[in-house]
Amino acid sequence: MNKKYLIAFVFSALLIGLSVMYFGVKYNTFQHYSNSSDDQNKTGQITVRQFEQNLFLRYRTYHNGPTETSVALFLSEKEDAAASYVFRGEFEKPEINLIYNANGLKCYEWLSKSTCIITYKYENSRVKAYPPIIPNDSDYILLYPALKQEFMTKDWRRVHSFAEILLKNNDAEAREILQRYASGSFTTEEIDQNEKSNSVTPNQIQTFSYSLLLKYK
Repeated sequence: MNKKYLIAFVFSALLIGLSVMYFGVKYNTFQHYSNSSDDQNKTGQITVRQFEQNLFLRYRTYHNGPTETSVALFLSEKEDAAASYVFRGEFEKPEINLIYNANGLKCYEWLSKSTCIITYKYENSRVKAYPPIIPNDSDYILLYPALKQEFMTKDWRRVHSFAEILLKNNDAEAREILQRYASGSFTTEEIDQNEKSNSVTPNQIQTFSYSLLLKYK
């Protein structure tokens, strides 16, 4: 009997030891995996004060493969993202400037390497962003003078973001520029300006212009 108890005791101790080793390995593996994940993906937030309220720019940079950053703009802590964009590379804070303040409309531009968005407010209405995640045509006439001003800089980030509103407003000058871009015709000044300031390529703006003109024949 004593021998049986001894065998049972040894067997139980062996099982306990193996269990401790197993869960120890699982714990260390999980810790290692979590640390690797944290090292590879970086998140952050920038708070910007505009229109007497806080706006939040939140980003996540992925290093699993080519470095890519996803950015979302929140107009309050309680709302869903109002605008977003994705680009290759590490996060860089966009240039934020007041670009328009007339006739009750106030607009700020958020200019990154690959795109451009604006936050705006008309008189006592709520703050909005353009281009929005959820398409909304309600303000295309209101925004026209501000976005035409930015489009005419011929910065391709602004062209890409704002051209559609100009076509909705039947802007002949904007259509003529887009037709030239769609044919692959760019001035030396346009190419030099955009190569120095942003990551939008001539091929990208040509394809974009062609597709947009097809949509608004």
